[in-house]
Amino acid sequence: MFSFDLLIPWITLAVVLVPLLYVQRWIHRHLFGMGYLLSKEKHAATFFYYMLLLPGVVLHEFSHYMMAGVFNVRSTRFTPFPEAQEDGSLEMGFVQLEEVKNPVYAAFIGVAPLLTGIGAMDAIGLPEADREALALVLSRFRCVRRVVGGHVHRACFGLLGRCPVFACPSTHLQVALSSGSELSLEVAPPSFALHVVLAGGEVVTLVQPVGSGALFL
Repeated sequence: MFSFDLLIPWITLAVVLVPLLYVQRWIHRHLFGMGYLLSKEKHAATFFYYMLLLPGVVLHEFSHYMMAGVFNVRSTRFTPFPEAQEDGSLEMGFVQLEEVKNPVYAAFIGVAPLLTGIGAMDAIGLPEADREALALVLSRFRCVRRVVGGHVHRACFGLLGRCPVFACPSTHLQVALSSGSELSLEVAPPSFALHVVLAGGEVVTLVQPVGSGALFL
């Protein structure tokens, strides 16, 4: 039997994909614009723009290259530098591969940056001194009622100084609750968080699961 829960992650992806693409273009355009305002020169602005994005570009393209190697797919061209396109945009360096006829191989090669990029983002954290400094800054602005972020594959709540901090769960897999040090993921209901600011300024957060999270075929 087919369950609608199976479609929830894909529906969620479709809903958020278009806004994410728009935000990506907005960020790229304004990064280049900031470099141009500072330098008043196109080539210097391009260099500024490229250096800011260089770590992500290297990780992204290296992920494609490594996964292609797993399936014995050869690269035909590689360039680490941006190239101007016919439509006026910049290609931020890329790995060009030979034609991949196997759709399964192509799918794994295509999603490879997700496998490496997520781990790289998860490894980014604030050192203790920076957390204390951020807590001090937040304590000076009582208008900050809550720091909200996500997703970390499990709804979490804590305090940074005296400021509440909330992390929204994932839209699909969640971290299995365990007392051990090893992390593992489990199929659990996707969730969304609703934050309500009451008349007195108090913030109430509701975490609402969607569906059962189970996959029925």
